[in-house]
Amino acid sequence: FADLSIEIDYDSSVVALTDVQPNKKVGSTFTSSQSYAVKPYMLNWINGEGNNTFNGVLAVLTFTIKQDAPLGSYPITVDYYHGITGDNVDGEDVNYNKDWKRVPLNYRSGKLIVCAYTPGDINGDGRINTKDAIQILRYIAGWTVTLY
Repeated sequence: FADLSIEIDYDSSVVALTDVQPNKKVGSTFTSSQSYAVKPYMLNWINGEGNNTFNGVLAVLTFTIKQDAPLGSYPITVDYYHGITGDNVDGEDVNYNKDWKRVPLNYRSGKLIVCAYTPGDINGDGRINTKDAIQILRYIAGWTVTLY
């Protein structure tokens, strides 16, 4: 790629983006949104004179779940950068090689699940007792157990 621009969107009422660490081995210039609070968050790699080929992790994004986040499942979407006005075209305005040809990308979004958890409650019954210890011992022994 000569230009690679990706946007990340998420529910800011549930999580906050707190850190972005680009992989320095990618081999091109990295830029991003000016603030972690800007949504969707834009990641951009440019290599003004040639193509860059890379396999692996482009960047690691760290999110913090907000204290009052309700339990549930929340999407985190990954897509090409649509631009401030939303009219960027994938392969024309972003994500192309030095010959202005589209770089074929597969975008895979995910989800964040916020759930209640009590440390030590291995069997999920809401209490910490010997039943939890027995579950751990069974697991260590190689037995098939259900851990929550």
